[in-house]
Amino acid sequence: MPFIHLDPPSKIIFKRLLGYVFRFKSLFPLIIISLVFLSASQGLLALIIEDVVDKVMIERVPFWLKWIPLFLFMIFVIRGISSAGTTYYMGKLARKVIFTLRKELFSKYTLLDNTYLDSTNDAELTAKMTFHIEQVAQASSRALRSLIEDSATIVVLLAIMFVKSWQLSLFVFAVIPFLMLIIRLVSKLFNRYSKRILGSVSDITQTTEEVIIGHKVVKAFNGQAIENSKFGISNDQNFNGNMKVLLTKAASNILIQLVAGTAVALVVYFAAWHTNLTTGEFTSFLTALILINTPIKKLLNINEVIQMGVASAGSIFEVFDSSAETDQGTITTVPTDTSLTFTDVCFAYPGKDEQVISKLDFSLPKGKMLAFVGSSGSGKSTVASLLPRFYDVQSGSIKLAGKDIREYKLETLRRVISYVGQDIFLFNDTIANNIAYAYDGDYSREDVIKAAEAAHVMEFIEGMPNGLDTQVGDRGVLLSGGQRQRIAIARAIMKNAPILVLDEATSALDTESERLVQNELQRLMQECTTLVIAHRLSTIEMADEILVMEQGKVIERGTHQSLLSVNGQYAKLQQLQSADH
Repeated sequence: MPFIHLDPPSKIIFKRLLGYVFRFKSLFPLIIISLVFLSASQGLLALIIEDVVDKVMIERVPFWLKWIPLFLFMIFVIRGISSAGTTYYMGKLARKVIFTLRKELFSKYTLLDNTYLDSTNDAELTAKMTFHIEQVAQASSRALRSLIEDSATIVVLLAIMFVKSWQLSLFVFAVIPFLMLIIRLVSKLFNRYSKRILGSVSDITQTTEEVIIGHKVVKAFNGQAIENSKFGISNDQNFNGNMKVLLTKAASNILIQLVAGTAVALVVYFAAWHTNLTTGEFTSFLTALILINTPIKKLLNINEVIQMGVASAGSIFEVFDSSAETDQGTITTVPTDTSLTFTDVCFAYPGKDEQVISKLDFSLPKGKMLAFVGSSGSGKSTVASLLPRFYDVQSGSIKLAGKDIREYKLETLRRVISYVGQDIFLFNDTIANNIAYAYDGDYSREDVIKAAEAAHVMEFIEGMPNGLDTQVGDRGVLLSGGQRQRIAIARAIMKNAPILVLDEATSALDTESERLVQNELQRLMQECTTLVIAHRLSTIEMADEILVMEQGKVIERGTHQSLLSVNGQYAKLQQLQSADH
């Protein structure tokens, strides 16, 4: 691609993007036919000018006087049809590429390793799916079309010029190296600015999302000035980047016109003094020379689109190349034995040396309840995250039914676990659909109502006009924290998995609501193997065993009564909570 300069990494990305284009090569014949006729019509226009001047305007030949208007009309008809075909089929090709990329990117998002998701802000991932994808669409349609169409047009016009006068054509060929040098320099600048613009778009998206989602915090702490300042920096970077692109484009257009003007001036001078061309031949040559200026400028301007598209494609392929969750398990049979065993389990979050969990050992027989308590940061919630393999242990093992959980397929492992985390997430959907989310099997409206009643959801939706069909808003923003928590518990109840993991599942409920929900959870726990992370000790008094954690280690273990009797850390926590009430 002489008109486009790509550095080695960008060439690899562009070739990879072309791989998606070639998936739909069945469209190529229609595109090629349209482009051939489009480029040919441009060349025919330059050729017929000779006859218009010599045969019509000067010699007044009857045949040409009669047929030239029809020929001209047919050229424009051909040009219109071929242009429409090119636009449609190139556009269809581009949308198919974008459809495929979006589908694969979304699928990849659902499989990404949690470590990657933890280290990447949501706005950046959103920008890839929206803005970046559309930039790829531009590179796949408008840019690709221009590369093919304008390059072919240039070749056709150069051929016509060479046929008309190879001597005059030498002046045109002489300036081509200068044009290539300009385009190469401009391409490098576009490549640099494109990456900066993409980064600023991600920053703008992130700041905007934070202000919208955290609007109450911003208002409560009068943080408008801070957020405006942060947004202003990103907005300025985006503005300055785009202005540099515009300045580069404007300057390059001036240089292109100077080079082209030099070529035209030399051609006219030489033709006037050193050739025997007829008026029509010279006019035809000059027409081709002037027409060739347009595709050259279009190819120059398309540099911006190509560079932005390649930079965007690179950011998307970076996600494709990121690690997905490790799923090398082979067991697909759901175990009937749901006993759990943690043996010497150690864990530290990626990039950090300090262990959050250190040599954790316990056994949880089928149908029993184990509870974890301790201060914030003691590692309780991390234990709950290790069981469904949101993260993998660094050493030691976690066994389900006597087999390491890594031997199970992730889908199989998670099918037997109902998980209610302390950070409740609801989808922007109805209450009913949130309760039945990803339920494994067919279900009826009655099944949803039953789960909602068990979690005491029906109590607060009675006053809602749409009942269970009420929309909860983005992340459940239209509901209170306690209401969201009840829906999450109802979701776990409806799943009815044999292992229940509750990570401070009732922390947002008031005392009365907690008592009602806890009664239902107690009934559910009798049928499940249950692991509970608790802050309120009143919710775990019936646990078969309680583990007290501090800095990732178990410092006490026993039943509620036995731990109170030793008057240790658990007893202190009990006294503090009793004093608060």
